[in-house]
Amino acid sequence: GSSAYSSWSCKSCGVSRCTACSSYSSCTACQSGYHPYDGFRSDSCELCLTTSHCSPGSYCNKEDRASMTYDKYECVQCDSRCAACNRDGCTSCKAGYHLHKGLTTNTCEQCLDASHCGTGEYCTREDLGSSLSKKWECQPCDSKCASCNGGGASAC
Repeated sequence: GSSAYSSWSCKSCGVSRCTACSSYSSCTACQSGYHPYDGFRSDSCELCLTTSHCSPGSYCNKEDRASMTYDKYECVQCDSRCAACNRDGCTSCKAGYHLHKGLTTNTCEQCLDASHCGTGEYCTREDLGSSLSKKWECQPCDSKCASCNGGGASAC
């Protein structure tokens, strides 16, 4: 005769970069350098879940993927003038730069006013193409000026 029994077989996890799972879509451990994320519809192995998982000078950014069933987390490099940052821009600046809190993003600038510039220099704001994109930097005064509050000899 025939005997009735259940046939069990091992299946691999259905989660990319997962090394251990409790079910097909429930990951409990990931490959080195990745972190298990318990998603709403499915689990994933992500490069970061918090900024502490990223190298200094970068932050963990969650990319919302409304059209998909998962979110993507990745480390994003800060601007070279930032000491630390988040998705709103710089949160602190490297030496020699000053934090400018803008309307849409925070940046680190060479100067925010003349006190940040050296003798014989003034602070100017250069328009980089849009009203929200400015670059602040120290510029030399006109050669006729010992000090100034702008460019040209009339600003001495």
